[in-house]
Amino acid sequence: MNPIAVPGLQLRQLRTFVTIVEAGTLTAAADRLFKTQGAVSHDLKALERVTGVQLIDRDHQRIELTAAGAALLPRAEGLLAHAEAAEAEMREFRLGRRVVLRIGSLPSLARRVGQAVLRFRESDPAVTIRLVTDHTQRLTDLLAAGRLDMVIAETAVRRGVSMTMLGHDRFQVALPAADRAAYEPARAADLLGRDFIGFDRDRETPRMAERFFAIAGAYPEAAVEATDIWQILELVGAGMGYGLLPESVIAESADVVGVDADPPLVREIAILTRHPDPPSGRVQRFRNVVEQTWADRYGSPTGLSEVAL
Repeated sequence: MNPIAVPGLQLRQLRTFVTIVEAGTLTAAADRLFKTQGAVSHDLKALERVTGVQLIDRDHQRIELTAAGAALLPRAEGLLAHAEAAEAEMREFRLGRRVVLRIGSLPSLARRVGQAVLRFRESDPAVTIRLVTDHTQRLTDLLAAGRLDMVIAETAVRRGVSMTMLGHDRFQVALPAADRAAYEPARAADLLGRDFIGFDRDRETPRMAERFFAIAGAYPEAAVEATDIWQILELVGAGMGYGLLPESVIAESADVVGVDADPPLVREIAILTRHPDPPSGRVQRFRNVVEQTWADRYGSPTGLSEVAL
């Protein structure tokens, strides 16, 4: 049975319940929902009558979920996200707009995702693909909030997110092609005296760089900090220093060479969708295209599996 159709269960009650948990108190939830505290309490009691169980322990100053409440919370969040997505899609139809598929990816994967988009559009040209690039944490936030349909990024363990392993992405030390003193393999200690082109550390945590330099015991002061992986590629190619970039990105420039790092730098890439909601037909078809595109170019990942949290 579809949970939305259960007699007495209303989305308004679920939205109130989720907001209470997020806000921490009934008073704060009332402010967020622009309701009186009495109306919020009424919605919660109505939901508990319908479910037949107590969802929130009221013996504490702040909200504490019962075991039943903790079990209901991810399902309630999923139902609300599903309803919001349905409303948004129907709004597109009402306004005469094309169906929009919202895809998030890491900036370094944009060209790989672009290949999948090209394939998908050949079979379903009536869909508009909206691409968003950002770091993994921000993308999973947008996914969990129902503002993205799928994310292709680093593996992320998060409640309400289903993760399918896609493959691996190897990082290399990027050097100007004219550099004849290339190190093979490249060790952090051998590079500390050279100008480093790195990510803006105030914007995101450059985990690969931190792993690389951890053995040397010091993270170098960057000669240039950039907010985009392609900026780093251009700066390295211009001879301003060296960087740490995905092998696939380095291959896009004739002015940059990649040298294997010691120790190797590898990150896992996954397809992320919301859970427990099953992906829509179009999302599932796009996921299949992404998997096939990746397999054609890089081979199928070992032990492809899906993990739902």
